Amino acid sequence: MKKIILLLVVFLFTLVVNTNIISASIDEKNIDEKNIDEKNIDENYIVEDFILRDPITNKYSSDWSHLDTPENIQLQKEVQNYFLGNTTKTQSRQIQGADGADDLNKRIDDFLSSVYPDIDFNASENTISPMASYDIPGKVEKAGLIALEGRILLVISNNLTPSNIASSHQNATAARDHGSRYAENNNYYSNGKLITWDNTADTLRHFAWNYMNSNDSGVTKAKAMGDGHELALIAYKYMNDDRDTASVCKYAISCMQTMAIQKTLNHYDLAKGNFTSFNNIFDNSSVMDLLNNSKGRLAYSQGNATYSVPFNRMLSNGELIKTPNSIFSSQRRTAWNEF
Repeated sequence: MKKIILLLVVFLFTLVVNTNIISASIDEKNIDEKNIDEKNIDENYIVEDFILRDPITNKYSSDWSHLDTPENIQLQKEVQNYFLGNTTKTQSRQIQGADGADDLNKRIDDFLSSVYPDIDFNASENTISPMASYDIPGKVEKAGLIALEGRILLVISNNLTPSNIASSHQNATAARDHGSRYAENNNYYSNGKLITWDNTADTLRHFAWNYMNSNDSGVTKAKAMGDGHELALIAYKYMNDDRDTASVCKYAISCMQTMAIQKTLNHYDLAKGNFTSFNNIFDNSSVMDLLNNSKGRLAYSQGNATYSVPFNRMLSNGELIKTPNSIFSSQRRTAWNEF
């Protein structure tokens, strides 16, 4: 009996020791696998979507259909007729304040105030003091850029409704917030300032924005809204740099806006049919944005349920542009073909 008990004790001891060895081996294997997985995760990847669809409407943005009134639709038609008309005549109307030009601009700004409720257009000054080298004062910079973008969106597509424009702005704000958080998480600081442009945070912002706009308004309208944003940046440069027009306009902002928009729209038409014209107006940063916009729309068209998964995949595959320095002739040709 003693021998049996002794053998049983030895067996149990051996079993416990072997179990601990196996358990330790498994734990070490799990730790190794975890480390391997963490090493394989790109620091630029995003874990999940920052913005989620409304579970009822399945859209990212709110319902802005109350903006699609007969009055706003009529205003859109008047804006198209005004900005797409004869340039010399329009400039004369702006300078002289004739033919209801001032009234039309006020109606546009009133409309934009409802589309962009976070922007106070009435806070903008009406003129810019003439200087040898001037820029729009910082306090009106955002309102001035949005005023250009809103006008361009009213003009460039008959398919865009006022509610589409408002939806796009809301999604742009959400995508910008995700881009900023992404920049913070990846420590995109320079001299204490958070940098959210011309880097992967900028890539994410444009990708997510176009994915969301495609979901909410359709791919065709999402493209028009993405193009409109880039055109507004070009118009903004014209508004700041064209001193001759500024002088003729007597530095009246509404006049300068109109002239910058008309110049941009003229070049926009040329760029659609001519690669050289395209290169003349779009710098590398804008080409980067156009390409990443396109990938966001593509991700939605492919049936992806979120934007984070295709973003990570395309980032890993090198399909997304992370810096303007990556733009060469081939990328420009691709952007132009899609433009």
